[in-house]
Amino acid sequence: MSAQEIGHPLVVRSATAGHRGTLVVLAATLVMAMGFGGPGLVSVFMAPMEADLGWTRSNSSLGYSLAATGMAVGGLLWGRVSDRIDIRLPLAIGAAGMVSSMFAMAMLQSLTTFYIASLIYGGFGFSVLYAPLVSTSSEWFPQQRGLVTGVVTAGGALGKDCCRSQAGS
Repeated sequence: MSAQEIGHPLVVRSATAGHRGTLVVLAATLVMAMGFGGPGLVSVFMAPMEADLGWTRSNSSLGYSLAATGMAVGGLLWGRVSDRIDIRLPLAIGAAGMVSSMFAMAMLQSLTTFYIASLIYGGFGFSVLYAPLVSTSSEWFPQQRGLVTGVVTAGGALGKDCCRSQAGS
């Protein structure tokens, strides 16, 4: 028996997704762009940060490594948690983690603050958002899950380039 025959909620949702489903996918793509673009901004500001704060290249590069590690470890944890709770909670935690860490990076004066902010960005920011964004947006279009996942994750690649080019101009 197919999902359509038993009245599966995802089938009904996809038939009525329309503009709302498209908005969900566009919003997820935009958040994905900001999520991947944020750590890439360090490459734009690396030389001025090193000159102003007296850091070495290895000091400033470790921040990106910590953000990536936070994303990897946090993705395992938060992906599992997001399956069990209302999606609004991980979205709020992730948004707060990304925004607060970016504010901390904008005002940083020490290497320790930079490292902590990078870990928060990865572990309590972007990693909290990734799984719910991809899974929720693909639920709106169950017949096109691959396409929707591709569109949403492509936002990350665009974000890396767009954030860097906008910051550098």
